[in-house]
Amino acid sequence: MARAIGASDEAWGQQVIVDNRAGPMAIVACEILVAARPMATRLIDGQRRTNAINPALLQKVALRSIKAFAPVSLLGMAPNILVVPAALPSTL
Repeated sequence: MARAIGASDEAWGQQVIVDNRAGPMAIVACEILVAARPMATRLIDGQRRTNAINPALLQKVALRSIKAFAPVSLLGMAPNILVVPAALPSTL
């Protein structure tokens, strides 16, 4: 999604660099963004993991992205499904 949005420098009126950062659950990318000098506009493609899952599951995450970032726009939506073996007893 970030590559598609950043593909047109002309629409933004400035150069756009998409920087994919590998790391566990986007924690590295979030920490780099927060520590960066405010010399340019910086955006992060935050998703459920950065804003909800990481703070809920990881007690030792120093960065609380919900306090560190401000939402700008909804870029898109993707459905989630849960798949289990048919033989698994379920109450659903």
